[in-house]
Amino acid sequence: MTATTVPTVGRACVVTQRGVDYKLAIREDYPVPTPAAGEILIRIIVTGICLSDIHCAEADCPGHEGSGVVAAIGPGVEGWAIGDRAGVKPAMDTCGQCEMCREGYEMNCPKGIMAMFQMNGTYAQYLVHPARYATRIPAGIADDVCAPMLCAGATTYRAFNQTGCRLGQWLIVAGAGGGVGHIAAQYGAAAGVRVIAIDTSEAKRDLCLNKLGCEAFIDFGECKDIPAEVMRITGRGAHGIIVTGANQAAYSGWVEMLRVGGTVVCVGLPPKGTVIVGADPIDMVMKSLTVKGSLVANFKECDEAIAVAAAGKVTPIVKVYPFSEFVQAFDDVHHGKVAGRAVVAFDDDYKK
Repeated sequence: MTATTVPTVGRACVVTQRGVDYKLAIREDYPVPTPAAGEILIRIIVTGICLSDIHCAEADCPGHEGSGVVAAIGPGVEGWAIGDRAGVKPAMDTCGQCEMCREGYEMNCPKGIMAMFQMNGTYAQYLVHPARYATRIPAGIADDVCAPMLCAGATTYRAFNQTGCRLGQWLIVAGAGGGVGHIAAQYGAAAGVRVIAIDTSEAKRDLCLNKLGCEAFIDFGECKDIPAEVMRITGRGAHGIIVTGANQAAYSGWVEMLRVGGTVVCVGLPPKGTVIVGADPIDMVMKSLTVKGSLVANFKECDEAIAVAAAGKVTPIVKVYPFSEFVQAFDDVHHGKVAGRAVVAFDDDYKK
């Protein structure tokens, strides 16, 4: 193994209780793993926070979007050097041989390895990662900007493309002021799409209209008939909808809000069994509607999304929390108190 001086323990935020009554705890003594053959050890500098980290995680340390540097290299690894910038996205490895891998759906590979499932995620300061599938981070993008792009940014890049929306068409982003939605809204605006943001609070209204490039904002806490307001704004309905919220309300009303031939793309992940996305088949058929589920980005899409951010075309709005406030950061995200994306810096002296 090739390595710089690597400590035996590092920082981590671990799940101590799962479910609705989740509990997290920070540790200063979490064991640092040793990379095996074909693996690199990544020191995470900044990790993003996602709601799915708790109700989906199976490993001790959740997290699936992290920006860092290579701290050690396992046997047989080529093409990586100590100190190289490296990123962790949801999919950590795939078989590379199956139908899904060959057709751009490698994130659905049945033999795939996912962060916070088969391997610890980015809530651990040090984690091992299969070298061949780690993401290279270009110069010119800060770690706190890059981390959200590895999941939220890349996921919404794929989701936006799945809507098929083109220049001048209408796109609704449900949850546009949130950690995922605010990036989706920026992709739409950057592509010349007319974006309608659905969210709540004056802070998020200001964010969407004055910083993200949205054309209209609908406050679901105040509006009594959201589909009617969408029709008033668009005339015949939206061409596409990206749902980033994780509750039944976020997934309601899409049939009425879409125009003929429209597409809704499901991104938000509520706890399993708590939300149903469905509609009367007659309405679906008569309006020729399409429903798509979009998981995370593939390797190529992730690289493309990061390149877009590095070029300054899309910029995640982040609130950086120190490691000591890790649990508070997740609670703030859980209760919708963060406009944009929450990230945690492992180093106490972190600066952009």
